[in-house]
Amino acid sequence: MRGAPPPDVFDEPYLSKATIQVSLVMTLVVVLGVFAVSAMLKLNGYGKDFWGNVKWNSFAVFVRHHGFQFLWVPLLWTCFAVVLQRRDQGKLYPATFWIGVLLAGSMMAVFLYTAWALTSWYN
Repeated sequence: MRGAPPPDVFDEPYLSKATIQVSLVMTLVVVLGVFAVSAMLKLNGYGKDFWGNVKWNSFAVFVRHHGFQFLWVPLLWTCFAVVLQRRDQGKLYPATFWIGVLLAGSMMAVFLYTAWALTSWYN
């Protein structure tokens, strides 16, 4: 006998662990993304007078001022995942897990693009 087979990642004890890990990754993506966009704006001279030559990316400015509102995404996803886990005994949880991973990846891509493409230069 070699012992019991390894447990499935989506079994009940591992269900909550995966939910916590994905929600923490999403929260980390939001916090680091907001800090990255704010730092890139500051390093590129946001707030200083460029004699009207720079039009800042409006989404980057929004992220700088209100970016922590994106923390609602991990919170709502976690609530959705926990309710779905309790309601259907984990049958739809793999789809919920991958939706969370997709949300984290897409938020990371949006923050990276926003930090990269800050300005539109006018002549």
